[in-house]
Amino acid sequence: MRRGLAVTGLTRPFRLPDSLLIEGTDSVLLGATRLVREQDYQLDYIKGWIRFNQIPATSDTFHISYQIFPFKLRSSYFHPLLTIRPEEVER
Repeated sequence: MRRGLAVTGLTRPFRLPDSLLIEGTDSVLLGATRLVREQDYQLDYIKGWIRFNQIPATSDTFHISYQIFPFKLRSSYFHPLLTIRPEEVER
């Protein structure tokens, strides 16, 4: 599922409305200029945070789009039957 939003006045890291984004599906525009991930901005796909490498002007408008999974995910999984106890590890 593709999501998009327009944001004006980003001066600090910004939390997107979603977390657990699909890596590589993001697109960020500053006006009509497409920004380059890692060069112009950093994106935490798990937590849903975006941070710009240069502090933008408060009048700048960003158009951010990305995809999310069409079903609920948790950030971590634990199942007692899948745990390995220390005595089960060969030495």
